[in-house]
Amino acid sequence: MSNLRSEAEILSSWKGDLDSIKVSIRCAAYNHERFIEDAIIGFLSQITDFPIEICIHDDASTDKTAEIIRRYEKEYPNIFRAIYQTENQYSKDNKPTAILEKMCSGEYIAVCEGDDFWRDPTKLAKQVSYLDRHPEIVISSHDAWIVDEKGNLMAKSKLPPKHHRCYSSDELIRCDGWLLALNMVYRNINFGFISERHKVMNGDTFLTSLIGNYGGSYFHTDIVPSAYRAHPGGVWSSLNQEEKLENSIQTYFWIYRYYKRIGQVNYADIFFEKYKKCTLNLISKKEYLKFRYDSFYSEFSSITKWAQALADGRSKYLIYGNGTLGKYIHSLLKDNVIGFVDRDCIKNSDVPVYSILEISQLDFDSVIISLIGREDDVLDNFKNFEMYKTKKIRFEIYG
Repeated sequence: MSNLRSEAEILSSWKGDLDSIKVSIRCAAYNHERFIEDAIIGFLSQITDFPIEICIHDDASTDKTAEIIRRYEKEYPNIFRAIYQTENQYSKDNKPTAILEKMCSGEYIAVCEGDDFWRDPTKLAKQVSYLDRHPEIVISSHDAWIVDEKGNLMAKSKLPPKHHRCYSSDELIRCDGWLLALNMVYRNINFGFISERHKVMNGDTFLTSLIGNYGGSYFHTDIVPSAYRAHPGGVWSSLNQEEKLENSIQTYFWIYRYYKRIGQVNYADIFFEKYKKCTLNLISKKEYLKFRYDSFYSEFSSITKWAQALADGRSKYLIYGNGTLGKYIHSLLKDNVIGFVDRDCIKNSDVPVYSILEISQLDFDSVIISLIGREDDVLDNFKNFEMYKTKKIRFEIYG
């Protein structure tokens, strides 16, 4: 804490009524002991002339997350508002977001989960200044880096370039834009109790649609990107593509039900179409996988010949996927294989298993994709990493 301003120094920089909170920082934490301090430092480093409050909800963490929060709360008692659950609420379908929103008393709410962090001390001041001057804008956001669990840079932009822009009210309602939750600052609106909202996992999408009913969004290019942390314990980043698609189906369905219930038929129809599109996409993918897996058994001999042809005695391979086929390919190419690659670095063999991040330090010629029928998903996993853009990687794909 030595490089941070004391609470007295922070309070002395605030103007006006110190009891009138301008920004409530909404932070949900669970088993974030390795990350929560980075988040808190990002909050306390904000240079503002208005009062802020840090609202943190610890959902009965089983590590030292609560202990770290308490340490800062003791040093900054007039800034922190924390809840320490003794039983995990998320597992009981009590969403931390709903609990936190009731805690937030500020004119604006800023969002950042306990495993992400802000890198610009002027972030809140810039976003609030813009919102104050533009009543037609209800929310603002900006870009973020992607970092790993140790804070190492993986990608300099989480947002695709096409989303580096502002959105109209209608686009937000339709969820046709993408705003990063860890960078959101929005007007504190009392939406009341919406039953459908509490039935989705990805509450950010539902929130964006609701907020769109009150105005448009602004995309800041004058703010240093925040840091979105990708790690196996992350609720969203730990999901595979199929699981994310299933969550989108669920989210679109309940947004459709919400707009249908309140009589906004046009938006209900839009979300029903999104729901159908995602559902058909998932069904098509499952049918394709079944076809490929059924084909696998009839093509076993040709797969064997394909793998054996890679054994040239010189090339060094990594095998993506250490399941049954991956291990079979390894048995054929044992002298050429230096290890397996696994998205979540799950070890289930005696051969070294590496994460995608770790292989940037290895000397190899190609990555053999052993996940028949899921080649596109594997390539998508690699494209999310900075290494993919800087190091030319050759892939061996059957068929």
